[in-house]
Amino acid sequence: MAKLGGKLPPLCVLLIHLGACSEPIAWAERREISAATLAACPDPSWRSWMAEALKIDKRAPWDDWRRAALAALSGYGSGYGDGSGYGDGDGDGSGYGYGEDIVT
Repeated sequence: MAKLGGKLPPLCVLLIHLGACSEPIAWAERREISAATLAACPDPSWRSWMAEALKIDKRAPWDDWRRAALAALSGYGSGYGDGSGYGDGDGDGSGYGYGEDIVT
């Protein structure tokens, strides 16, 4: 796991980590995570969603937002995946069986 220290990545990284939809991620692009960026957010519901995802009050001071973002980015995560493929192969095998011994 990478150590962040006190440095925050671009806002889009935090939004992807939190599971945001594509529109706010596209808006965030390379914007820094800052009080000014939060204030400039074009849709107030995005800030509300992010506050809920970070488990803080949306009216919290900037230092609380910053700490919550660092905590969210510093933890372990989980996820799932799916895939499919095809192929062929051969190999040796052994096993037990039953049958008649044929004596000639």
